[in-house]
Amino acid sequence: MESVYITMMGISGSGKTSFLSAVHQTMMNTNISGYDKSGGKISVHFASGGKVPDTERLRSQLELDDVLITPGRFPAGTESTRWLHLTLCVNNERICSVYFSDYKGGAIGAADNAQLNLEDEDDEATRGVMIERMRQSNVLLVMADAVNLSLYEREFECRSKVGANRANAIFSVLSSPGGFADSGFSREDLCVLLLLTKSDSEIIPPEDKANNFFRLSQKALKMFSIVESVCALNADKRNWTFGVVPVSAIGEGNVVTVPFGGQYRSEFISDLSKINIVPYNIDVVMLFSVCWSLRDAWRKNLLRMKTLEAEAAENAKNAKGFALKRETLEKNQKLFTEKTAEIGRLKKENEKLIFCCDKIDEVFGERFANSINCRIEPSSRPVMAGG
Repeated sequence: MESVYITMMGISGSGKTSFLSAVHQTMMNTNISGYDKSGGKISVHFASGGKVPDTERLRSQLELDDVLITPGRFPAGTESTRWLHLTLCVNNERICSVYFSDYKGGAIGAADNAQLNLEDEDDEATRGVMIERMRQSNVLLVMADAVNLSLYEREFECRSKVGANRANAIFSVLSSPGGFADSGFSREDLCVLLLLTKSDSEIIPPEDKANNFFRLSQKALKMFSIVESVCALNADKRNWTFGVVPVSAIGEGNVVTVPFGGQYRSEFISDLSKINIVPYNIDVVMLFSVCWSLRDAWRKNLLRMKTLEAEAAENAKNAKGFALKRETLEKNQKLFTEKTAEIGRLKKENEKLIFCCDKIDEVFGERFANSINCRIEPSSRPVMAGG
């Protein structure tokens, strides 16, 4: 089964590394569990996947200790490209590998500078790696600081503070004639989630938090308008999905938000004994993203099986041709056997994918519906059924 690649993009301080910590806190320390329609218990967690493949260049293994949030301590910002390899487990059965990429905050600026032909030699290596990973990713997580999004009213200033101008530039250039195809970014089956990080902040007005941050999500769409419009354009054209999700790596009541360097930053409350780190919506992001990717792996398997079945039928026909040489007959028989075996393997893999995605949807589907705002999905999304 193919691996799932998740790329996070956001300016410095947008919460990328803290998000990784919350993944550990939410889905590696404990199982996320619930009950399916038949009353059976379904548990999901991520296990450490070990080292990243040697074939990946410019990578450094991201150790979990580097990103963990503990009372009184936030992880240091990312200074170089780092990677985390996880394994999705459903009912303790390993399903697939999940690779996270964590880039330094300057990389998103470097990426749009690269496509706009601006000078940025210092980040050339990071720029190349990030753009290449965007091409290959199943999931793009665009990070936006919910505090800055809420408090800055002027559009130009707000876009700058949350990194929307840079994200919009990247999506604009990559989706332009000659940019999309030439960049290699015209991939299908992409999940793009806009994450409103630090949504636990006490200085975000209650009206922005009401109804699952609906008003703030609408403002996010306005700031990241090109990101949203590109995703809408490609929903049916290339099977993309999009949504806005408020998230927190900390949880309510654990931090205070203070002005810092013309922006805002979170600091832990002074009484560390009262801190209770409970991230929220991290599991929603992870499970929705991975489930989307697995459904598309299932769909690709179906298409591949149809091709193999047609080819195998032709090989079987040729393997019985009286006018063909023995060498040709044997070759066709061998190809028929190989393709039949591959079809059998893909059917078994799809059975696992169907079980996994159906059970995740049964247990967590309501949370997906209630937690992901402004959803855009293909109108002809296929239903998973059959082999």
